[in-house]
Amino acid sequence: RTSAGRRFKNGLDLALSGTYEHSDGVERLYFPIFDTPATNNGIAQGRDGEGVRQFYGRLGFNGLSLTTAYGTRKRDVPTASFSTLFNQRDPGESTTDRHTLIDADYGRLFSGTRVTFRGSFDRFTYDGIYPLGSPDGALLVAHDSVVGMRWSAGSGVTRSLPGRQTARAGVEFIDNVTQDQRTGYVDPPVTFADTAGSSSQQAVYLQDEIKLGPRVIVNAGLRYDHYEEFARVSPRAALIVLPSPTQSLKYLYGSAFRAPNAYETNETQFGPRVLDLRPETIDTHEFVWEHYANDWLRTSASAYFYTAERLITLIADSNSFLEATFINQGEVRAKGLELEVQMRLLGGSRALVSYAVQSAVDQETHLELPNSPRRLAQARISIPGPTAGSYLSVDGQYLSARSTVSGARTGAVALANLTITQPLGRTWEIFGQIRNVFDARYTDPVSSLHTQDVVPQNGRTARIGLRLRLWGK
Repeated sequence: RTSAGRRFKNGLDLALSGTYEHSDGVERLYFPIFDTPATNNGIAQGRDGEGVRQFYGRLGFNGLSLTTAYGTRKRDVPTASFSTLFNQRDPGESTTDRHTLIDADYGRLFSGTRVTFRGSFDRFTYDGIYPLGSPDGALLVAHDSVVGMRWSAGSGVTRSLPGRQTARAGVEFIDNVTQDQRTGYVDPPVTFADTAGSSSQQAVYLQDEIKLGPRVIVNAGLRYDHYEEFARVSPRAALIVLPSPTQSLKYLYGSAFRAPNAYETNETQFGPRVLDLRPETIDTHEFVWEHYANDWLRTSASAYFYTAERLITLIADSNSFLEATFINQGEVRAKGLELEVQMRLLGGSRALVSYAVQSAVDQETHLELPNSPRRLAQARISIPGPTAGSYLSVDGQYLSARSTVSGARTGAVALANLTITQPLGRTWEIFGQIRNVFDARYTDPVSSLHTQDVVPQNGRTARIGLRLRLWGK
């Protein structure tokens, strides 16, 4: 990775960064569910590799901000998801995604009113290679490809009003000019589904913040989103009370939604029932208390209650091409409590400790959601090393038992990681990291698109490297 940035005397601010990463994968990965002679005794060889290329650039000048980014990642998948052949190579199961972004933002003050303009171009492509078996033993290679491209534009205004008010309003427009999907076989070349789509959406929002004296703030907002198939109004509100200069109490309410995407509404693959899909919705309530003790201690506690409805769910449907379809089904309620402490210690040391207890339950089955731990604890401490400029960081995480898709349970797990950085002069720095220091053996639940219920995770791993800072001071 290389990066550079400079602020010029005329106010021009420039930053550039590029990244290249390649991993050949792991020589030996063991999956117990595939432990048969026909599937190499459960051993995937030379899989889980990855290749990444990224570029980022940002330019700022006199209220104008221009951002560009490009990234591509190819990932070799070792888990044989989507019923692909286990330990298959040349070709093996892999996914490749690419993302291009150009974003421009301009803001200026006109007679006490700040006006902003924003425009962007966004393009995403995806290719998935899936080696499959056939009844006669021949190798069939499926290929999924997606191309999505959009233009967006928006404008907003912010102005102070009488009565200690600050009002914000704005509009957005998005034109999804390309929403193309294709599915078929590579050899022999057969196309099952080839759809080309496009859509547009518009939004307008309004927000007002009122200070009711020196210790009470009320914030309320409304957003209207219009899609081609539906419209949605989303309110938000907050009440903030400041009992003292070092404390705050907040009540936060929000309503949001997720619209069905182009894949979920693909009538060719999933049948006409997907035309009835409507957005998932969620209502959130949260109470937050924060307290600051001088500059060295921050404590917070929050309690929340969420309700998610009309979840977009994949079900079996023999009348569709893929024998499955998406419908709005189910309701989930979640509640929880989170505690956090941040500390600045002597000598530049820092520490953070957090603990959360929560429950997320499907209201139809009355079961906890898969991969949702009841308890989660995290801790991190960073202290100066024995030499000038060096740092040692230790962090840990605890996860309680989690449910799998089939209703089984994973074991609880505690993990610890160690990171150290050591400057070597003014331009070089050596860094090292050990993850899962105590070599804990654990598994994570996976989706129903896998043969297995859980996937084993890495044991102790180590990484070491050098950083060179050009023109360092």
